[in-house]
Amino acid sequence: MTIVSVILPTRNRYDLAVGAIENVLKQTKIEIEIIVVEDGSKSGIDEYINKLNDRRIYYYRHKTRKGLAAARNTGTRFAKGKYVAFMDDDERWLFDKVDLQYNLIKNYDRDDIMIYCGNMRLDENGKWKEYIPLAKGKMLSHFYNGYIISSSCIMIQRDILLSLGGHSENLMSCIDHDFWLKLSQAGFKMDYVPKGLVYTVKHNHMRMMDNTKERINGIKKFFNKWKKIVKKEAGENAWQKIEDTYHIQTSRMLLKKYKEGRIQKRKFISEIQNLFDIQQRSFSWLDVFLVRYGKIHLTPIYTSKIKFIDSSIRFIKRKYIEYKRIIYDKRKWN
Repeated sequence: MTIVSVILPTRNRYDLAVGAIENVLKQTKIEIEIIVVEDGSKSGIDEYINKLNDRRIYYYRHKTRKGLAAARNTGTRFAKGKYVAFMDDDERWLFDKVDLQYNLIKNYDRDDIMIYCGNMRLDENGKWKEYIPLAKGKMLSHFYNGYIISSSCIMIQRDILLSLGGHSENLMSCIDHDFWLKLSQAGFKMDYVPKGLVYTVKHNHMRMMDNTKERINGIKKFFNKWKKIVKKEAGENAWQKIEDTYHIQTSRMLLKKYKEGRIQKRKFISEIQNLFDIQQRSFSWLDVFLVRYGKIHLTPIYTSKIKFIDSSIRFIKRKYIEYKRIIYDKRKWN
């Protein structure tokens, strides 16, 4: 009997999907199934699955691209397991990930629980560093204050997920964060396996964040959906943390693309300005100056700070002029 259904969306990334399938098949002990959902592409992954002839693997395909949220929802609807776990095709799990999470989640009688784990990342020296989770209990208190995790780290009960409508298919970006806020609003709690069990593989395929236009539009839709709600339920500072998170992520992405020559300076400046506009923040003369020299403020300067800087500069100029006049008068009378 299937206990855990692993939902694996993919699009035009055959080699990554093959690696993800092979990785999941090595999970220990727990009875699993893998549901591969190809979102509008024809990569040939279906032929690979047919050759494997493994009854644990199922394949579905959207005829046209519907987005990551829709692909996850399709997989969830077809899942037979009591629990579902999501895996992005460029993520990999340590081989006891499913086992450890299942042994934790089965101890909870309540439905409104999400189990997650930590991850592994390469540091500047090329060594793997383990990141252990810190947050447990009510999701709202954490995710309304900017807490973020990867969807590849979670396990959740299938039926309760479907009852909430799954992922929001009207979003093409910020899908994970929208999902966390939806669970938070529904009163979900969370617990974690205190280990780094997920890591990302390097590749040259296009990432979701690489589509700049889609990313900016997605952030705008996400902000329009959640800004008033988060401010009302958690306050201005909580929403500010969420905004700052997206400003940092997106600014770094744009700066990286500019330095790698993938976008021109004019496009770089324009997209940074669009990001400021979404956040309803002033794109100041200082930001313009920094952007033109390939620099960015990872935390935007608020209008009040700009006014303070401007007033300080005017004060210094005024004092300098007064000083020059005093010197001039002394020289004149001497």
